Amino acid sequence: MAKQPEKLIKENVHVLLKKGNNVKVFRAERDRKIVFDKRTFCLNAALDQPFGTSWEVSKNNIIPVRTTERLQGEVQSASDNRDIQDDTGSQRLDRDDIMNLKEQGVSGEGIVEQLVDNSKSFTNKTAYSQEKYLKKKKEKYITKFTIYKPNVRLLCGVFFNKVPSPKIICLREDTLAQLLTCTNVQAGSKVMVVENCQGLLMASVLERLAGKGTIVQFHSEDRPVMIAEDLLDLPCEYRDIALRMQLRDFNKVVKGEGSSCLKGVAGEEGDIAEAMDTHETGHSGALVSEDVEAQEEDSLTHKTRKRDFKDNSEREKKKIVRMEKHRKIKELLEKRDMDSLLIACRFQPALLLNHLLEYLAPSRPFVVYSSFKEPLVECFKQLKDNGSVVNMNLTETWLRHYQILENRTHPMISMSGTGGYILTGTKISYT
Repeated sequence: MAKQPEKLIKENVHVLLKKGNNVKVFRAERDRKIVFDKRTFCLNAALDQPFGTSWEVSKNNIIPVRTTERLQGEVQSASDNRDIQDDTGSQRLDRDDIMNLKEQGVSGEGIVEQLVDNSKSFTNKTAYSQEKYLKKKKEKYITKFTIYKPNVRLLCGVFFNKVPSPKIICLREDTLAQLLTCTNVQAGSKVMVVENCQGLLMASVLERLAGKGTIVQFHSEDRPVMIAEDLLDLPCEYRDIALRMQLRDFNKVVKGEGSSCLKGVAGEEGDIAEAMDTHETGHSGALVSEDVEAQEEDSLTHKTRKRDFKDNSEREKKKIVRMEKHRKIKELLEKRDMDSLLIACRFQPALLLNHLLEYLAPSRPFVVYSSFKEPLVECFKQLKDNGSVVNMNLTETWLRHYQILENRTHPMISMSGTGGYILTGTKISYT
């Protein structure tokens, strides 16, 4: 049975701090200072408290937020803003006065009250303008945040809003939800995943399966990127169902051929996979010879030989584990009954999609994501020509946030330009 997520903030787990659009992930450690919203503090007071609680920074410490609504309905307001002059003379407090208040230990709410009391134009504003003014000043002078348990949706927002977002190939949370929905990822499924999204797509699938099912991940890096998986603190039973293999080993392991058939899959110009093979086989010029000479010199001492023996034994153990995983992947793919295929990568997906569709069971869905439509158009034409796929759709994801307030409901002025493109379809078989 899958382990239930912790409801309390424990030490050495990842937590997500959110204040408006400012979102960051930290590890909760006792007496460890963190920097958030230009303030430095520790999370000691939040330990053993439930997720979802709100906190306020006060003198480098955090205290629970007091649910008080001051300055609301206590001042008069005007019917319109016609008498307001757009100048800097409406505020009696200057920067030095505000700095003095901070040095005296005045809280953020106290500073906001001082700004309101010393504003000549505050009472002349409409109620809506007063609310916007208070909101702006509170965001600047009051550090209030809520601690959440990291999940895929929140992490996707963190990665997407962080510059540069191409690290996750501009994968937005609504697009990620469509990828999982279109491929019907659920507990008990057998899923193939290829991604370059900092492990975000892989972590989403692991969370959906909840330790029930099997995942075969193909990665183009030397080691799979598991940043999102680590930030989610997924239990071991969730992660143990993942079988991972490098793309360059695909033909050698699955088809029993000596060379990689996926040359060109892991690179824009079609030579990255070949370069990786060249790097391992030792065709790298003077650098290889220098390494060999260095190893010969180091092997002269007994201490170095002992260290090399230890490294070799560890390397052999890792090799045995890797070969066992490759054997399981081969046995699983040879059945050709995988339930779904998800691809979200930087390189051209056409050749990769053509190879992996072979191991997808008939009447099973697949989805390919790209931040550009041209690679997906190529895949669409290729699949249409060979006739092995039906119900193909190439769509662009679109999302716009709305402000929902009384008498002020409207779309937000700024929005994301694009969430990428998605190619979906269902594999069929004529036999």
